[in-house]
Amino acid sequence: MLTALISIAVIAQGAQAPAQGEKVSAASLIGKMYQYYHGADTLAGRIRWTQAVADRTLIIDTEVQFDRPGTRLYLRQIKKSNLDPEQRMITCDGNYFSYDPPSVIKPKSNEQVHRLVETCHPGKQNLTLGDVYTVGGASLIDRNFPLTVIINRREDLEFENKLMPSLAYQGTRQLGDETVHVVTGRWRQAPNVEPTGSFEMLITDEGQLRKYSRTENVIVQGPGGGTFQVMSVWDVAVEKNPKSIDQKLFTVIR
Repeated sequence: MLTALISIAVIAQGAQAPAQGEKVSAASLIGKMYQYYHGADTLAGRIRWTQAVADRTLIIDTEVQFDRPGTRLYLRQIKKSNLDPEQRMITCDGNYFSYDPPSVIKPKSNEQVHRLVETCHPGKQNLTLGDVYTVGGASLIDRNFPLTVIINRREDLEFENKLMPSLAYQGTRQLGDETVHVVTGRWRQAPNVEPTGSFEMLITDEGQLRKYSRTENVIVQGPGGGTFQVMSVWDVAVEKNPKSIDQKLFTVIR
């Protein structure tokens, strides 16, 4: 499983992982990043998404904590806005998990919307952390690339690779007091369509993803429409296998 996972980025791009002492490549760095988070039994931290379009800015904060062997997850997203603030949450204690109804489900007037609760053991199956995230993730405001990387579900990583038709290693850069590797490339909204944007990843020597940025051109139809450049930045501050985690956060919110 692990060998195949590491190879997702490397083989998919037609490249080979460099041996020790050889030149660093974009594909091998992404493979190393996938491997790093695959080894996270527990994880805790935050991801901040900042999106800018014209003169408007949107900020969404994601709080995440998980216990992979115990299939326990806490994931909370908050959209900071004076006009339409929003919060979404997934909670899982290893036996049950709960999440908000997807936004496509519109309640009737004056109808109270209840969180959805499901078992982690349907039939004779035992859901994994990735399974719980896949089901509950449909309700999130921002199901982003950094979350895909840290949750580390193989099928999601394979899909993300198909959205990156080209990769390039751009050397190193200083990020605060840390030296990070820079990987760039083209980005597309779905496999087998033309790229509409570009991305940049900042990855440490260990394989930690510190920042993911994406710029894309979006066409808006109708009056006042046109082509707009959308800039999105995800700042990642999560800790792999921390000394302690907050057990209370895994309580299933019903």
